Amino acid sequence: MIITKLVPKSNNSFLISIYVDDVYLADVSIQSVQDNNLRVLKSVTNEEIDNIKQLAQIDFYYQQVLKYLALRQRSVFEIVNYLTKKKIDQDIIEAIVNRLKSQNLVDDAKFAEAFISDRTKLKPSSSLKIIHELKLKGISLEIIQNLMNREEIDNQALSNLIIRKRRISRYQDDKKLMQYLISQGFSYYDVKKHLKTQPDD
Repeated sequence: MIITKLVPKSNNSFLISIYVDDVYLADVSIQSVQDNNLRVLKSVTNEEIDNIKQLAQIDFYYQQVLKYLALRQRSVFEIVNYLTKKKIDQDIIEAIVNRLKSQNLVDDAKFAEAFISDRTKLKPSSSLKIIHELKLKGISLEIIQNLMNREEIDNQALSNLIIRKRRISRYQDDKKLMQYLISQGFSYYDVKKHLKTQPDD
């Protein structure tokens, strides 16, 4: 069997249609064509045919993951879960994740760092709540411990949250504000201390 044609896709400049013995086989990325030395007049075995078909699957779902990542940063766990729901073979999922890692498009440490920053500044949350959310996203305890200064995070988040909630009339009552903050995972001691030191608006 011989690769007889490599035809660029008219509707996708990143894909190449591969023909073997003048019969369409699959669409693969330009990068896959180059990395696997796929060229016209190259002889291919049945095993290599199967490999090309697998490459086509990897390239197709890789593009799907890029769209998924365009919405926001993701953890490895989230990407694996996203692909698993599509009932993709595990070896294809692994290949996609490895490609994403090699291109620095997914990194659990960077994801966790950005997540912690967001939960501290933009959406103030307690360290306990942040840890719980990170674990749900598959972030390892080692990464969490390396990145988190719980006291600093709680102090900053509490200060930001108190300032925001003070603007709402019902939370101008210290008792109601305290109940809310404790329900968000902050300790009674920390809440009481911050309410004493935080001036009213």
